[in-house]
Amino acid sequence: MKKLLKKHGVTGNRVDFPKTGRHIHFLRILAFASEGINFTEKEDAHFDICRSCRLKVIVALRNLSPLVAPITTMAKAA
Repeated sequence: MKKLLKKHGVTGNRVDFPKTGRHIHFLRILAFASEGINFTEKEDAHFDICRSCRLKVIVALRNLSPLVAPITTMAKAA
């Protein structure tokens, strides 16, 4: 008699991943990027874990970078 193999899917119980809590508010991210305020300890811990909040900070820094430090470009002579 043939033995049938049973396939068991991996259950996603998120034991390996720490809980991130609420995301950092967008106005706090903008203030961090433009005014240079510091995150609180909870926000800092969340920032270390949450990928989407890190990406929001990167986008905010990119969008505000010309206002903070304008880069002058010189036209090259042909």
